[in-house]
Amino acid sequence: MKPELDEPVLIPCECSSVDHVLVIWLDRETGDLSVRSQMNLYHPWWWRTWLAVRYVFGHGRSRFGYGHWDSTLVRVEDHARIKVLLDESAEARAREDARLAANVEELRRAGAISDAELERTARGGA
Repeated sequence: MKPELDEPVLIPCECSSVDHVLVIWLDRETGDLSVRSQMNLYHPWWWRTWLAVRYVFGHGRSRFGYGHWDSTLVRVEDHARIKVLLDESAEARAREDARLAANVEELRRAGAISDAELERTARGGA
């Protein structure tokens, strides 16, 4: 069954903890795929305040940045859902690349953009 790709896809951890959820978003137009996994750790208010103060002053960072990050074990039955998202992402990226290439070619033919401008833009210049 193909999941609804306009909404985020939630993949629960194999351990069935509600705190270990992999969230995947797909932008169907551009093919961008965003994956998020963050562990929810609940602490008393005073501990969260202490963590906030440490965060502001740059202390207490994990080696992966801010927050409590961990891993999510993907269940075998969710592999097909992730494959559908990856396939859809690749198809959308190919469509977007073809659309952009056609637009660039149309601008080039119309003389609205020169090869030098295209080269500069491709290198990341403004």
